[in-house]
Amino acid sequence: MEKVLPDSQLADLRRRVIEAERIVICAHVNPDGDAVGSSLAIMHWLARWGKQADILVPNRFPDF
Repeated sequence: MEKVLPDSQLADLRRRVIEAERIVICAHVNPDGDAVGSSLAIMHWLARWGKQADILVPNRFPDF
């Protein structure tokens, strides 16, 4: 299976997350349930690591 990110970029991303105090999670336009759910999962995972995370979407969340 092909890697999504090369090891060097993955290491850089890891370093940035470790060093960050606050992180913004950006979802796509007109977020569907997958986008909302994955954004919330990432936010809660980051919180377990002591990181403040906010979710940003370019429009209102849908009414499910």
